[in-house]
Amino acid sequence: MLEYTINFDTDLSIKLLTLIIASILAIKAIIEYRKTQKWKKNEFLAKEIKDFFADRDVKKALLILDWHTIDLPLYENEILENKNRTIFFREEIHLVNSLSVSPKSEFTDEEAGVRKSIDEFLVKLSMFQNYIDNKLITINDLRPYLVYWMKIIGDKDNLIKESKYRQKLWDFIIHFEYYQVVKLLKNFGYKID
Repeated sequence: MLEYTINFDTDLSIKLLTLIIASILAIKAIIEYRKTQKWKKNEFLAKEIKDFFADRDVKKALLILDWHTIDLPLYENEILENKNRTIFFREEIHLVNSLSVSPKSEFTDEEAGVRKSIDEFLVKLSMFQNYIDNKLITINDLRPYLVYWMKIIGDKDNLIKESKYRQKLWDFIIHFEYYQVVKLLKNFGYKID
């Protein structure tokens, strides 16, 4: 009987030890999986941010948002026959006319170029909200990269853009149904109307 008790205790100890080791290994595997997923998410976001800021239309749109007057670069396939390869962008002319939502609007080559860059910027900005909606990233992951630009676009009290120019941009965003941009701005705390 004593022999049976010792064997039973030994079997129980071995089973318990096996269960503890298996649990430790499972926890370790879960931790490693989470680290790998976090790394992949950060890698994905870094690539998307890099691609976003490297895009020539995004670069041009960011200059338009950040400056009142500036020489905007022209690229080889743009429609202008400008030997200087720049447009002297003036907010009061180019931004106002470029963002017209009237179906009867006609645009100069310069205005068409500005409009195209703003349009491409908004399309690419929409992707980030799609990534948030699909739980690939969070707004907090994105915040360090876009907070400045969202503030320029969405903050009524921001002095970088006069309200009349900001309103033209809002009208453009709403008219052309960039709802993902509206949602992204809302995620940053800004409501446009």
